[in-house]
Amino acid sequence: MKTIYYDDSSGSLKDGRVWEASWGDDILEVGNEVFLYARFVSDKGWHEVPLCFRGPGHQRTSEVDSVDVELFGSKAGNIVPLFDHGYNLLTESFAKRLSESGLKGASLRDVVRVADNQSGVADPKLILFEFIGRGGFCHRYKVRDASNVCPHCRDAPIICEYCGTIFRDCPSCGRRMVSDEHDPEETNTLRFEGHPKSLIVSNRDWDGSDIFAIDGPGGGVFFSRRAKEWFEKSHVFEVKFKTAYLDVS
Repeated sequence: MKTIYYDDSSGSLKDGRVWEASWGDDILEVGNEVFLYARFVSDKGWHEVPLCFRGPGHQRTSEVDSVDVELFGSKAGNIVPLFDHGYNLLTESFAKRLSESGLKGASLRDVVRVADNQSGVADPKLILFEFIGRGGFCHRYKVRDASNVCPHCRDAPIICEYCGTIFRDCPSCGRRMVSDEHDPEETNTLRFEGHPKSLIVSNRDWDGSDIFAIDGPGGGVFFSRRAKEWFEKSHVFEVKFKTAYLDVS
C-alpha cells in the first residue's frame, strides 16, 4: 500500500489517499422497489471491550454473540440499513463477494437472525459486518481558548490525550468542566471545538487495512483507494465517499 505524505505547513496532501465512508439509515428506493431494511429487535451476549485502559469512562467498543432483527422491503441489495442501532448488516450474496475480494480489515459474522420477515425476499440471510482494521483515535477535538485541564482542581484532563474521550464532569473533583453549547446559563465552564472540521487519519496509527475505523468522538470508517475502487466497480451505490485529511507527523 502506498505511503501517505502530508505537508503540515501547507496543509496539502502530497501523495496517497484514504476516504471516509458512510451509509445512512434511509430506506433505499429505486423506482417502485424498496431495498431491504431492518429494525433492531435484540442482541445476545453483548459485552464491552475497553479500547483505552486509563479508566472505565474511556473509549470502549462492544461485541455480541447474536443479533435479532425484523426485516422489511422488497428487493435484496448490498448493505441493509438497521434502524435503532449501530450494527452494520450485509446481504449474504454481497458478504460472499466482499469475502472473496481480498480486502483487509472487515469481519463478516453469520450471527444475524431474522426474527420477523415482512419483506418480499424469501428466506433472507443477513451477515454482520464489523470493522477490525484500526486507524487509532480521533484527536481533532480541542479545548477552546484554554489548557486541557480541569479549571477547578487542575488535577485531571478534560480530553484524554490517548483516546480522545471528552469528560464533561471532572473525574477527579466531580465538578462540571465543559459547558453545554445550547445553555446560555453555563458561563463559568469551558467549551471545546473540532479542529479541523474534517476527520484526520494519522499514518502512524493506521494498520494498513483497506477498511478501518477511527475510534473516539468524531471518529468514523475509512476505506483505502483499493477498497473504494472495489466498491465502486461492484456498484455498491449505498456507500458515499469523502476524501479525508491525513497526517504523517
